[in-house]
Amino acid sequence: MAKFFISYTSKDSEKAQWIAMTLEEFGHEAFVHEWEVGPGQNIPDWMEQRLKECNQLIGVFSPEYIISTR
Repeated sequence: MAKFFISYTSKDSEKAQWIAMTLEEFGHEAFVHEWEVGPGQNIPDWMEQRLKECNQLIGVFSPEYIISTR
């Protein structure tokens, strides 16, 4: 099955986690930083590693996401 990296902002966390849980119900693996990265850990390093491992990318492109990339 596929490995999905879910890109989102904290305001879209519920949507991103719903997407990830749905994917996992169908046997896929979803990478969600809130599920894997603990306090004090390096999110950019985690992202770099997981992006190398995934073969699919899903972006939750809300207005908040667009604003956060500026």
